[in-house]
Amino acid sequence: MLFNRFYQFDVDLEKLELKGAYRLSTPFEIALPLRWIALLAGKVKCDLSASTGVHDAAGAAKMLLAGATTVQLCSALYLKGLGQIGAVRDGVESWMNERGMKTLADVRGRMSQMQSGSPELYERLQYIKALVGID
Repeated sequence: MLFNRFYQFDVDLEKLELKGAYRLSTPFEIALPLRWIALLAGKVKCDLSASTGVHDAAGAAKMLLAGATTVQLCSALYLKGLGQIGAVRDGVESWMNERGMKTLADVRGRMSQMQSGSPELYERLQYIKALVGID
């Protein structure tokens, strides 16, 4: 797994001991795996399964568009229960129907670097340009 969450710890200032930190992902953590799936999709000879930061249909749709073959919902299930699986599935299906997309093949990889007319937008250079204000 490329984006598996490593054990994180914190420090208890009163006891001067290590303690477990918050272990569940949040939707704000989607950016890193989203970028790398978009960069790798179609370039590696393996399926890409999105993990970390996928909590709802919007996150799942983004990962599929980037090129993920599957999407994992772990923290979302701990936080919202098993019903979140159906909610995400139904939300992605509704989003697809609104756009005339009939199958996951119509979605998968559509926003990957490989399918982009502007592949340079996926590269690190864009971060530097954005930070220093160069177009």
